[in-house]
Amino acid sequence: MDPRHPLRGPSWLVRVQPRGHKTPLFCVTGGYGDMLALSGIARQLGDDQPFYGLQPPTDEPEHDSPEVMRTRLLACYVAAIRGVQPDGPWRLAGYSSGGLLAAGIARALEDEGDVERLLLLDPPGSIPGYEYRGYLKIRELVRRHYPRPSRLLPRDVKVFHAYFTDDGFARHALAATDYYPPPLRVRPTVLIGRRSVLRLFSARYWPFHTHGNLDTVYIPGGHFSLLREPHSRILAAAIRDALA
Repeated sequence: MDPRHPLRGPSWLVRVQPRGHKTPLFCVTGGYGDMLALSGIARQLGDDQPFYGLQPPTDEPEHDSPEVMRTRLLACYVAAIRGVQPDGPWRLAGYSSGGLLAAGIARALEDEGDVERLLLLDPPGSIPGYEYRGYLKIRELVRRHYPRPSRLLPRDVKVFHAYFTDDGFARHALAATDYYPPPLRVRPTVLIGRRSVLRLFSARYWPFHTHGNLDTVYIPGGHFSLLREPHSRILAAAIRDALA
């Protein structure tokens, strides 16, 4: 497939909450498993806030280079956004590795119009190549020996298992590997979990990358638990404040 053209697939635009009179919010997931949690966030934002999820096409191979995968996904997401909202100002968000892709989308749309808001929900500072290669090795072992976790395992272990078996996350992680988004005109709002394993990286990388041109908000909970009750209510309130 020509990387200059958008991808095709049934799943890349999820109309979580298409109704409402406010400017739509387009959120890039970290993986396929995040869409349910983000749907809960969308409900807490209110019936008047349209909310769309963006995730990789299910038929996209995972063996492309990071640059090719990134080019394809960004083209896919920009086309999906413009299909719903042809003209700006646009409002974007991204969770986890999806935050890096959301920043790339923002930069692409800034060439065509105004990006009004960019919300990064506990994003990584970057994904180094060695880290992605290590992830792939663990992913192969988990998928081979533990394809399905036992129902008796604790919730955190199940979440850890999902991290290594979620194809959507694998594609986003590949696209975000060694990626440093270009400078942005929009002032990002970075929402960081106080107990997140990514907290130190987010707090150090994004101020450096944006030359201090950002707003930082700390949310109770860790990288995964900030999307769940009771922390999700605080996260939704922070998102409403950032969009106001």
